[in-house]
Amino acid sequence: MDKDKAFKWADALDSGEHLQGFGVLETSEGKNCCLGVACKIFGIPREDWVGAALPSERQTIHFTMKSGSYGMFTSFRDRDGAYVTLTQLNDTGFTFPQIADLIRHFYEEL
Repeated sequence: MDKDKAFKWADALDSGEHLQGFGVLETSEGKNCCLGVACKIFGIPREDWVGAALPSERQTIHFTMKSGSYGMFTSFRDRDGAYVTLTQLNDTGFTFPQIADLIRHFYEEL
């Protein structure tokens, strides 16, 4: 992932402006998972939020919009070489600031 985009995303997670949700991109109460925050700050229209959470090898989130397609990797390899997904971390108790630190550290893999 481009460093500027990754750091913009991480900064948004650190900002305290977004309430953390679990299991979906956005809950009915307006809480977002870390990927939902990415959708918001990257300007992806809400009607185009369709995530593909398939952690077989590399997790991606993919959007099909009128202007074309957009996708990004949302996983990185841990020190043992196994893929870790941001979705897993978000939904198992990692806080937004913790996820932001990982995005900054692993942005080249995302």
